[in-house]
Amino acid sequence: MPTVDLLSGDTVAPIENGRVVRLENDEDPSARADEIAEAAMVVLSFPAFKDGRAYSQARIIRSHLKFEGDLRAEGEVTPDQVSFMRRCGFTSIEIDEALAEAAREALAARAARYQA
Repeated sequence: MPTVDLLSGDTVAPIENGRVVRLENDEDPSARADEIAEAAMVVLSFPAFKDGRAYSQARIIRSHLKFEGDLRAEGEVTPDQVSFMRRCGFTSIEIDEALAEAAREALAARAARYQA
């Protein structure tokens, strides 16, 4: 499954070095703050299209925990979600090969924001 960078739209290679922390969508990121602080990447799960708890987790990780590494979305991710994911702090997504190009197009089409 390809990984698309939400800033550039490029395909990204997997992280070779560094610690990766995976959070299920029902976990409290604050409870794993020490692990997240030492990680190179945090992966958040979208088990279903209609389950948006990972958006809240992403905001907590970026705003409250001040994580600056790669924040990746995996699971039921669609091109329609990429713009909002980027605004919530995600930097990359694992997306089905058939949807990767549509995700890149969605990023390019929604480069400008109308709200702060």
